[in-house]
Amino acid sequence: MRKIIKMIVTKAQYEAIMARVDQLVEMVDDNTPQTDKHYVELDFLADLIVEYEKQNFEIGKKIPKFERILEENEVLI
Repeated sequence: MRKIIKMIVTKAQYEAIMARVDQLVEMVDDNTPQTDKHYVELDFLADLIVEYEKQNFEIGKKIPKFERILEENEVLI
């Protein structure tokens, strides 16, 4: 059974999740149903990333890699 992560605690977890997001954005587009397993996973991981970044990065400071991924895939959060 897989352990479900509820929040990102370490930089290593953050980097692993960012790598997975890179993979998922290749699988999800505007036509992907919200019930698709890749869409659901991407949405969940994006929420985890946002919370981690709020806790670990300066307010107002953009996170280049995450911002780039969002912009390239026209994702709005």
